[in-house]
Amino acid sequence: MINPMQLIMQLQKTRNPMGAIQQIFSQNPAYSKVMNLIQNKNPQEIEQIVRNTFQTQGIDVNKFAKEKFGFDISNIQNNSNLPYKQ
Repeated sequence: MINPMQLIMQLQKTRNPMGAIQQIFSQNPAYSKVMNLIQNKNPQEIEQIVRNTFQTQGIDVNKFAKEKFGFDISNIQNNSNLPYKQ
């Protein structure tokens, strides 16, 4: 199992986060499916995929991020105040 905090720290240090993610997850079929789904998507599209996936499972993505990772992402909902360029 991959530690999410270690993954985030690794991704912050790399110039090619998508390449790093692909390398880390390439050996797991479930992760490969996810990688195929998000390949060639921009950050906003990936965010929407994640939010939709959580919603179909009946999970509040904001609450999940706060409880599991200590992240308050409620202020970036609907692509406002995103930490990346639009």
